[in-house]
Amino acid sequence: MTVLRRLGFEVTSAPNTDSSGLRTADEIAATIGDLRPASASGKPMLKQAVVLLWAIGRARVGHDRLLGWADTVAALTPLLQTHRRNGESRHGRPDYPIAALFHAGLWELPGHTDVPRAHGSTVWTWFTEQAPEGGLPESVYALARRSGTARVRMIDAITSRFFEDFDESGFLTAVGLYDEDVATDEAPPSGDSDQETVSGSIRAASEFDYARLCELVARREKRTYGQRRTRIANDPIRISAAREAVLLRSRGQCENPGCCRPAPDLNDLGRPLLEVDHIVGLADRGRDHPEQMIALCPNCHRVKTSGRTRHELITVLARTAKERHDQWLTGSDHR
Repeated sequence: MTVLRRLGFEVTSAPNTDSSGLRTADEIAATIGDLRPASASGKPMLKQAVVLLWAIGRARVGHDRLLGWADTVAALTPLLQTHRRNGESRHGRPDYPIAALFHAGLWELPGHTDVPRAHGSTVWTWFTEQAPEGGLPESVYALARRSGTARVRMIDAITSRFFEDFDESGFLTAVGLYDEDVATDEAPPSGDSDQETVSGSIRAASEFDYARLCELVARREKRTYGQRRTRIANDPIRISAAREAVLLRSRGQCENPGCCRPAPDLNDLGRPLLEVDHIVGLADRGRDHPEQMIALCPNCHRVKTSGRTRHELITVLARTAKERHDQWLTGSDHR
């Protein structure tokens, strides 16, 4: 750049479009935990949570990170009006929660540094006059887009902070974050999902990744197990993290020690076609936890479900799942 200046060129640095400093899911979760929302009936208002989860849902499907103010208002107003606590305002304006998230480092309004704090009568006026584009910081968006583990970590942090006594399933459904694939990484580019590429990525999966997914499962289970039993038994957020951990642990092979064959095919996301099964059914108070779940090829799953030797197989699978879980947590699996 010095040479260019000497030659008479004007050299300017590219603007930093992400000043949040948030680079990991843990840093994002810690920042979410430090949010100080206003209260309604002694509980945190949901406005900031609604904005964040809406933006994470947009990131997951690859929508533009930044959105104009008019479109932001149009998208968020009905969500804020519908998903709120008793005592929260009915107007559904997103100016207050976005201003609060901006000052917390969880929202970006490029080109604006004079954003008012989330109180007083000037906030709506400022947003209306400035009409800023806005969205998640670039690093937060990228994690929410690409990493299933990071995405679930963010969702878990938000629901733990805001929804402790509030059923979040309806809102998560509305923003596309309540299904069994929510912990799945972004699909590989077209043409990159051949068996060799996928097998290589499975072999590279680390014990660290497995442990992090198990942490998510444990945190979710501690907060919700036994509550609202009908819904929690089918909680996609928890099932998804547990299922993802088991698939990672399997390295693309059936975990029945009497089989160990590679998955027979890949699904549309390029993932091994294995069936993750609860060894003890949820209806029998089994847990959505990797130490009680197993990845099976379709043949072994069928035997486990209705074969004459299913009772003996279930005993073997229960022992295998526990052993493999412990090995992955301690880093002693070196297959």
